[in-house]
Amino acid sequence: MPNPFVQTSTTTGAKTPCLVDNQQSPFNLSVGVILNAGATATYGVEFTMDDVNNPAITPVWLPDANLPAGQAANGVTNYMFPVMGIRVNIAAVTGAGLRFIVLQGTQQL
Repeated sequence: MPNPFVQTSTTTGAKTPCLVDNQQSPFNLSVGVILNAGATATYGVEFTMDDVNNPAITPVWLPDANLPAGQAANGVTNYMFPVMGIRVNIAAVTGAGLRFIVLQGTQQL
């Protein structure tokens, strides 16, 4: 994943997930959703522990407890436990849309 991962969206639906390094120890991941100037949106953040690259698996997407479906303002959450992927799922959006930002910490050597 590019670090930070930044995705701007102006359409509804579940967006392409950000795949993260689930082997990172300690696992630290920050997630932000920012509504662009003049935009309105309703969204939720979801994560999966399933391998999204394995075609034999249909990933189960779980709602983030801090940013579940129905959010309508800027939001932030974090993960201290490993996940395979994280995405934003947009129910409604107008104007300039929103930015979905994922930043994963790395170990210093």
